Amino acid sequence: MMETKKAVSNSELDELSRKKDINAIVGLVGDDRLTEGQIDQLFIWAIQSGSLELVKLLRAKGAMSGGLHVVNDIALRNAVSRKDRELVRQIIEWAGGIDRFHIDLIISLMIGPL
Repeated sequence: MMETKKAVSNSELDELSRKKDINAIVGLVGDDRLTEGQIDQLFIWAIQSGSLELVKLLRAKGAMSGGLHVVNDIALRNAVSRKDRELVRQIIEWAGGIDRFHIDLIISLMIGPL
């Protein structure tokens, strides 16, 4: 018989975020123990903490999907405030439909010349 995995509580997730235990968080994401809301919450936290690999993993798990414009906006604002060009580029690409030239133009306008 297959054993079902226990869902992660918000308090457990908050504790891992406070400790900045990225390895433990990656493990939880890999175990599929997070809700959609927790994935989106972690996505924003990962951007704020500058962990591009965790951002990519969470995106693969569905963060920012389904027209979550608020998450897109918060994620983009955080990436711009960090002046993280690669993260800004990734978020804009995930938002969809913008070619590379226009992405570079947007980044230049938001952060400064390349």
